[in-house]
Amino acid sequence: MISLKNITKRYGDKTVFENFNLDVEENAITVILGESGSGKTTLLNTIARLTGFEGEITGADKVSMVFQRDRLVPHLTVKDNILLVNKSADVKSMLESVGLSGTENLYPQDLSAGMARRVAILRAFCSPAPVLLMDEPLVNLDLAIKYSIIGQIKRLREESGKTVILVSHDVKETVMLADRIVVIGGGKIIFDRKSATERTLTALLLNNFQG
Repeated sequence: MISLKNITKRYGDKTVFENFNLDVEENAITVILGESGSGKTTLLNTIARLTGFEGEITGADKVSMVFQRDRLVPHLTVKDNILLVNKSADVKSMLESVGLSGTENLYPQDLSAGMARRVAILRAFCSPAPVLLMDEPLVNLDLAIKYSIIGQIKRLREESGKTVILVSHDVKETVMLADRIVVIGGGKIIFDRKSATERTLTALLLNNFQG
């Protein structure tokens, strides 16, 4: 289990989280849902220890991460981008599993946005790290591509046995992806359940939107 205890994070005079607590179950997809500015990305960066914080985090010593930008290495082929995180990965088979057969020798600039996103996600799942953090991995994608990738994320998580913490502002993708939904607002957890309807989540966001 990943445990966040009494996490406090400030940027100058702005307090994002104060004494924030959260336990995340292993081998599941936990979606952190919230409006822009609610601290979702900050929370992921804190778990990944990419930013300083006060408090204690246990169970997340080794993580891989999918950022909002794909961050593929431009001078490496698709195959070499994946081997960068796992030299023993069966790249051809993995690419075939996400509908990218024959792309192993292409470079990132040769890929469409949806293809690049799938490679970035696949690379993260190939990492030996048991915990995968995903920062709005479906942002700016066409609906058909988005829903296809949602299915691939769920299948890859099940096959890999990883613990996934994914942040989103989209209620529909949250409902489709999550084994557990945690809604944050004002630096606090305002909802925490295994499932919810789109209507319930939309109402929560509207009622807690600070903008």
